[in-house]
Amino acid sequence: MPFPAVPLTGNSGYETFPTFSPEGTRVAFSWDQPGKHGPNIWMKLIGPGAPVRLTTEPGGDFGPAWSRDGRYIAFLRAIDAYHAAIIIIPAVGGPERRLTVITFEANDSLGHGKSHEVPHPFLAWSADGKWLLALEQNAPDETYSILRISIETGEKRTLTSPPAHTNGDGALALSPDGKTLAFTRTLGVFERDIYMASLSQDAMGMGKPSRLTFDGREIDGLSWTADGRRLVFSSNRGGRRELWQIAAKASSRPVRVTAAGDDPGTVAASVQGRHLVYSHDVLDGDIWRTPLNGNSRKEARSFISSTRLQHHAQYSPDGKRVAFESNRSGSYEIWICDADGSNPVQLTAFRNAWAGSPRWAPGGEKIAFDCNADGNWDIYVISAQGGKATRLTKTQANDFRPSWSRDGKWVYYCSTRTGHRQVWKIPANGGGEVQVTRHGGYVAFESFGGEDLYYTKEHELWKMPVRGGDEIRLLESLAETISLWRTAAFTSWTMRRLLKTLRVSNFWTSQHTR
Repeated sequence: MPFPAVPLTGNSGYETFPTFSPEGTRVAFSWDQPGKHGPNIWMKLIGPGAPVRLTTEPGGDFGPAWSRDGRYIAFLRAIDAYHAAIIIIPAVGGPERRLTVITFEANDSLGHGKSHEVPHPFLAWSADGKWLLALEQNAPDETYSILRISIETGEKRTLTSPPAHTNGDGALALSPDGKTLAFTRTLGVFERDIYMASLSQDAMGMGKPSRLTFDGREIDGLSWTADGRRLVFSSNRGGRRELWQIAAKASSRPVRVTAAGDDPGTVAASVQGRHLVYSHDVLDGDIWRTPLNGNSRKEARSFISSTRLQHHAQYSPDGKRVAFESNRSGSYEIWICDADGSNPVQLTAFRNAWAGSPRWAPGGEKIAFDCNADGNWDIYVISAQGGKATRLTKTQANDFRPSWSRDGKWVYYCSTRTGHRQVWKIPANGGGEVQVTRHGGYVAFESFGGEDLYYTKEHELWKMPVRGGDEIRLLESLAETISLWRTAAFTSWTMRRLLKTLRVSNFWTSQHTR
């Protein structure tokens, strides 16, 4: 059975196009770092340790492929919008050799173009290391065919000629024995199927391709399992993008690789069959700050960041600390850090729950938050110094988005216990709960003087006296996520792509063969 997938890399930016070394202990990949001039090729050992940079040229290196003897890595380097050079470097780093130049729309494959048209892998080594199989367009904006390129001379020979009604071939995967080539053929926009063809020992001859799948779904990241009996790939055939495997013979049906989870991209299997590595898209939200006087947009700076999400930030009353929620430890927990973003400390440890929406008490000694540790959402309070959290609300309804009264005696929150969202409050030390609004309410905050309560409802801003009275609408068409507290912290969202590894057992690599 498969083991859980774990992150292999966790750096900012796009890490993709993985390829295993023959012994299965190293992974080469393309990493597009933020603020750099295009991606480069990096290498990392399976397990702890930082990646090692193999190329340094600006412009865009991508699609690496490791030779069968482990000595070399071939990759593509973007020259312009329609051409790429095939480069070969020693796997330990060293002088590069340009093998040839091909017509290839690099922008598409790097994710900067119109449609991610070309599925990975783009290159594959022959078993004897004398030939390189590659994709090349017949002309700019035309279909892709598969080439055989001599490592010694760079001579090119076309192996496939996709039918006129298709959009070309892609995703090269050569079987472990080098005798069978698997690839995808694009039938329409994101409509691809897997084909296979027999190759001669020197890759000179290619038999007529046979079709393995017939459902025309998005496919990317094709790779053989170590025993040469199955293919692993990423596809949206289940309604969302997941990893799948299929036996490499007629009338086979794809089967999900459930341990990989959702949203995998490019994929590679180790020759020994012990690991899979695949790219995984992650939404990365960093917390930024900006001065309240001056050019806020121009002077905005990120100051709380990781490779995961962090949001709902609030400065402490004295301005010296920031509370926020983040899933950087694997689950959403409450964190605090210094005002400049340094010294982050995890405050809660629910692990299998979601703790969020932290709000400082007026004196800065406590933090209220919401958490679904018992299935439904409840309001909790914890010391800003850490310790055990106290659960305030205990109904079967959902209670969330807390805030404090100005005197620190009450905690406001939104509750669904009446069947509709209403603002309620509870004593900060626990006790009887009081319904505040009668006609709907969501996120609520007391005014600085403590006389009025401002709250959102149906994308509008409302207010009412704290002591009770008329509920008055102030603004229409207000975004529900309006910041009603005085802070200069906000969240900026970025999509990241990192690599994950999935360790597989012998049982997994031998099942689903029918």
